[in-house]
Amino acid sequence: MQKAKKGHSENAESFNTLTEQLIWRDNFRFLFLRYGNKFFSTNGLRKPPHRMYNDYEAFEMWKTGKTGQPIIDALMHELNETGFMSNRGRMLVSFYLAKELRVNWQWGAAWFESMLIDYDVYSNYGNWAYQSGRGTDSRVNRKFNLETQTKKFDPRGSFIQKWK
Repeated sequence: MQKAKKGHSENAESFNTLTEQLIWRDNFRFLFLRYGNKFFSTNGLRKPPHRMYNDYEAFEMWKTGKTGQPIIDALMHELNETGFMSNRGRMLVSFYLAKELRVNWQWGAAWFESMLIDYDVYSNYGNWAYQSGRGTDSRVNRKFNLETQTKKFDPRGSFIQKWK
């Protein structure tokens, strides 16, 4: 891999991203071996500081891209139309469902399971538990500023415009 990176420096960022994602995938697999079905429980690996609710209306708005948050809605429209979403997008929408709307994170994980064309049980549930504060993230109150994320990853608004 190092040889390929040196020969194609313009692809170094892509190689690094791929490497990071493979490490995360393997990390989640090892965590599943260690903790087993605990990952699938409501509390995940820890007792989180915030409650969550079985709010069907909020979940429906989220999964259909009608939350009123442009980046979240665009990402959900992309998922629903293509079966794909970027890793950053997955982090943002899972954060939003679990920590902003406080909807049961397991519902989001199950929705992704039914929609993603590149679904992997370990990555899916591992990331959902992580983003909801019920996984291995030591900062269980971690939050994303959606405005900052949008400016950083969609500075011209082309992604939001495309998936409106």
